[in-house]
Amino acid sequence: MKMVVLLRIRVPESAVQGMGQREARVRGVMEQVDGFLGLSFWNLAEDPQAVLGVYEFRDIEAAEEGLRQYSETDLGEEAVELSLDPMEFVRVRINGSLKMTSSEVPAGSCLSLSFRIAAPGKGAELQEDLKSVFDSISLTDGFLGAFYGRRESLSDEVVGGVLWADALAFQASLPRSQSYEVELYTRV
Repeated sequence: MKMVVLLRIRVPESAVQGMGQREARVRGVMEQVDGFLGLSFWNLAEDPQAVLGVYEFRDIEAAEEGLRQYSETDLGEEAVELSLDPMEFVRVRINGSLKMTSSEVPAGSCLSLSFRIAAPGKGAELQEDLKSVFDSISLTDGFLGAFYGRRESLSDEVVGGVLWADALAFQASLPRSQSYEVELYTRV
């Protein structure tokens, strides 16, 4: 089953501009991993110092190998030194996707990301609900792609990401009222 690893890090303002170069360096390491599918870096729209790395792998074994190799390079150590807050790794077992992946969209595209927790034992139902929502918004102008799955360590937490051409397309997709938080990122 495909895996996506989300790495959240907060960097100094002086490091924000260098994230594109860092992405290229990390990609060089990850491309040596059998099962590595793609990588993209994103800045949180409301706080560009908050950076999200989206690492795509064929399966859990490839994800584990990729994280191992990353941690054994200078890049892993640099990330620890660069981070203003503790880094957060979220491993997501992808159960479905539509159209493009996060590594296929161009710089300047947007990613809306949500983490939703279902009632105990209801993770599968929440995931089906999210799939229905994504199927319907896939017809929206500016929709580029989507992915959804469950957090590996908490099966009742469903993670969903939608790729947009720009922030306006994302804004146009929002319902009048919303019961959960959605973070908006811009591709580096």
